Amino acid sequence: MKIKQKRGRNIPLFLIIFVLFILFNGCNLFISLFDTDDTPPEPPPPRPTLEPPPYDIIGLYDAGPINVISGDAYFIIENGDYLYTAGENTFNVIDFSTPPSYTIEGSFNVVYVGGITTDGMYAYVQKDPGGNPSYGCVLSIDCSNLEFIIAGDSETLGYSSAYQVYYESGYLYSCSGSTVAVYDVRTPTAIVYKSEIATTNAQWGIVRNKYFYFAEYTSPGKMKICDFSDPAVPVLKATLETTSPYPKGIALSGNYAFIIFNNGTISVVDISNPASPVEFSDMTLSGGTSTCFSEMKIKDNYLYVSGNYDLYVVDAHDPYAMQEVGSIQTSVMGGALGFTLSKNYAIVADSYYSCYKMIRIDKNS
Repeated sequence: MKIKQKRGRNIPLFLIIFVLFILFNGCNLFISLFDTDDTPPEPPPPRPTLEPPPYDIIGLYDAGPINVISGDAYFIIENGDYLYTAGENTFNVIDFSTPPSYTIEGSFNVVYVGGITTDGMYAYVQKDPGGNPSYGCVLSIDCSNLEFIIAGDSETLGYSSAYQVYYESGYLYSCSGSTVAVYDVRTPTAIVYKSEIATTNAQWGIVRNKYFYFAEYTSPGKMKICDFSDPAVPVLKATLETTSPYPKGIALSGNYAFIIFNNGTISVVDISNPASPVEFSDMTLSGGTSTCFSEMKIKDNYLYVSGNYDLYVVDAHDPYAMQEVGSIQTSVMGGALGFTLSKNYAIVADSYYSCYKMIRIDKNS
């Protein structure tokens, strides 16, 4: 007689997996009940900031005008105890050693200047056609003898339109609308054009360690970074499309670039890797009545911004939380343009009234 053997029942696989899941999580729960490790979790790394300003700005005050010839209040730059100014008609050298007193020490006929910079002895401007010389160009101006200021040399290559120019270590960088060009000015009386890159409405920028950072005044806006380590062979490292349209002035501090836009927004860009800039923070200026903005500078991690009616000051040492410190009217008719910082003053061009408004900056250090 054959004896039939009983077959065992097959347990479904999903049931086995379910039982193992319950056992595993139950063990973890049991262990956690007796786990006495109360070590707090690691805090997040501190966000990188800049050095706090060494003083508080406690007031901005109108200290009166520096009067120049009609039409001559466009752009200005500081050179020690002197101010160099230029506009529609004349380049001026102004003694500003004991502000708010001033003395115009010398002048030179140069017409329709769009930007101005200096190497300490020579001034450099970018000008549209007219004056001396009569054509559009970048131009060096010899200021060694204030009683006899003369042109050094000019160059038309790389010139397109007159916007801002910048100097660093023997080289001149120009924003010229459709081009950004570089010139060798180690011999100011013999300017040598080196190279250029094509751009779209480049007006403002800044140079640091042979890297040129500039904005294209377009919508959408763009910030570009160009490596001029070999001035004859520039390399475009990066193009960043900005959140806001129509960028204007740029200022640098540490690993950050600050950009002012025509609508009053200030944006912050991480440039620690010039090949891959990252825009990460912004704020909008709220004081004053300005409707458009142009130049921006940074000193002791305070940002100074020129609007067409006002000058603004922003504490930017924490790029993640910038704070507007104050503002002051610089032009009742909306003609404010370029400005510079000298001693405890901001000096702002008022193109409408052909003067430079002196703004005293009071500090609590």
